[in-house]
Amino acid sequence: MIIPCYNVEKYIDRCMKSIVGQTIGIENLQVIVVNDASTDHTLKRLYDWEQKYPKNIMLVDCEENHKQGAARNIGMQYAVGRYISFVDSDDVLDSSMLLKMYMKICQYNCDVVECQYKEFEDEEEDVLIPDRKGEDYYIKFDTVYKRKAFILDSLKVAPWGRLYRTDFLRKNNLLFMEDVYYEDSHFSGLAMLMLDSYYAIGETLYYYYLNPGGTIKSTAGIEKVKWEIDVERQLIKDIIERKILPESLEPYREELMYYVTAKGCLDGLIIMARAGKMRDDLVLYLIENLIGLFPDCLESYWLNRIQLPFWEEAREIIRVYLKKRTDTGDENGTQT
Repeated sequence: MIIPCYNVEKYIDRCMKSIVGQTIGIENLQVIVVNDASTDHTLKRLYDWEQKYPKNIMLVDCEENHKQGAARNIGMQYAVGRYISFVDSDDVLDSSMLLKMYMKICQYNCDVVECQYKEFEDEEEDVLIPDRKGEDYYIKFDTVYKRKAFILDSLKVAPWGRLYRTDFLRKNNLLFMEDVYYEDSHFSGLAMLMLDSYYAIGETLYYYYLNPGGTIKSTAGIEKVKWEIDVERQLIKDIIERKILPESLEPYREELMYYVTAKGCLDGLIIMARAGKMRDDLVLYLIENLIGLFPDCLESYWLNRIQLPFWEEAREIIRVYLKKRTDTGDENGTQT
């Protein structure tokens, strides 16, 4: 289990209690906590946990901050177990999560097991009880149709709430982008497209904390939205260069267009809208780079059918942008 930590002195004890209390037994876990050059008392808290469970908790202290991607990569270097799970340091696990995941990954011998999650805020800690959002299911990715459906319905950006086979990650050289934001979208995109088999637990076992200082809710997140489309652009590049998809990119183009537009463009617009700051320069950056990847996104079957939040607004902005580009004779657009 790998936990990147940066300035989480308020939350790390809550997270660690949910880990050492796992029904699988702390004696069966290797917990790697990576302090990413915190400036508060996070390091002291982590040191105390390591001292309490020296055989099972390993503290790695980084002198320089390189964001969550680098911290997770460092953790993977130290991992010796057959399975790896990632946890955000302000989140909480149901006590049965790891045992239930372990039983399924052993039973089905699959690459990844994933559970459902629920968001919560400080005043809502009473929601931290398991519930069922759907039925369990197993997928063997032996047809194009199954993988296409998975991209549309089940491709979650976050790497947490999963148990990965370590040899699956290492065989495919799966690492996080470093020194960037939204690195989890790139990692999850590659990992979940490379799966041979997957098991979904329909029960809510992971609790994601809506941290008011985090990227999603903070106005500071506005400055980071450029990273969203940059990361998705790197994802598409790596899918092509590494030949991630067995039949090539083309059969999955519509589904990947949907995913990249949602995660690389629309999520950024939502962050700005929540903060009440729709900055023209950032909107244009997202739109220009989306068009650079998918010039025909206006005709996207899935985007126009499923109608994601902000797609109507984005579609109109794209139309205006393309018309202006045509009127000025710049058919290739401005690439940044």
